[in-house]
Amino acid sequence: METTQTTQQIRLIPAEADALAGLCGQLDENIKLIEKRLDVSIKYRAELFDISGEDSEHVAATKTLLENLYREALANTNVTPETIHLYLQESAIESLSSSKREKAISLL
Repeated sequence: METTQTTQQIRLIPAEADALAGLCGQLDENIKLIEKRLDVSIKYRAELFDISGEDSEHVAATKTLLENLYREALANTNVTPETIHLYLQESAIESLSSSKREKAISLL
């Protein structure tokens, strides 16, 4: 069975170096956490982010998450793993994907 990748690109504006650094985290820890939790791949250069993954809902949710977290970073809020966790809980995207998995397993 062939899998298809969904890709979306976003530009976070205004492009402020401190806010972008705060969003990505030290050694990209925040980006890595988002990739792991939402099963996506995030590549970026400055304010341009490419998000790809097999689940289009996860890709769309990641785009929204990055936009929201960037707004926090622009407001001088420290974006931490806890902040990311909070946003993920509010979006409920992880529970959506786990219910999809349960449904797929029940079909087996």
